[in-house]
Amino acid sequence: MELTSQQDKLLEEQYQVNRTRMFKGTIAISVVYGVIALFFVLLMFTTQKSKELLGVDLFAFSVTFIAGVLVIITMLVIQILTFKKEVPRSGFDIYQCPDYWELVQTPTNVINRFPSEMRPYVQYTCKPSPKVYDMNGLVTDRPSPVGANPQPQLDTVYSEVNATQPNVNDQMSCKLMYPGYMAYKDGKLNPNQTNRMRCDYASFCKTPWSTVCTNT
Repeated sequence: MELTSQQDKLLEEQYQVNRTRMFKGTIAISVVYGVIALFFVLLMFTTQKSKELLGVDLFAFSVTFIAGVLVIITMLVIQILTFKKEVPRSGFDIYQCPDYWELVQTPTNVINRFPSEMRPYVQYTCKPSPKVYDMNGLVTDRPSPVGANPQPQLDTVYSEVNATQPNVNDQMSCKLMYPGYMAYKDGKLNPNQTNRMRCDYASFCKTPWSTVCTNT
């Protein structure tokens, strides 16, 4: 598997997701402002009283508001056209698995259960090799709820992932993890120590992860 090309694919997918969300937001804002501006314009040409109010008494306000709407919409369009892909800040390969774990492609039906913004990061899963690990002896419980344990970030990721997956075999545990999403969350939550949460995972699951956390 060419991990570099897979990472490029992930970045492209995430770029498209973010750009689409921004595009939809721009449309929504443009419609709202456009409707209000159109209402003002139509109101100026309906009754004599509205003409005097908006066209004379509040003429400066009306012109400023309409011009402001055009400026905002123009800026949003420019922002979409100049939107750039996010450059990964993590120094670790996002598809690194713990030692003696196997990287496998996530089934399409599992990926589709995730929200669109998470899908680019859950394309692959890591599973412990049954040739090395006693699968029955692995911890399956998640960390204690937030506030009752020293690994609240890890519990948050468990919650975000498992809330989307009704099948326990697709949920995050010490038998399965989504390395891309964990690397992404590590970079977001721990910009100064981008392996912190994954080291917590290695500690919680009692599995070495030498490529990411050297002290496990």
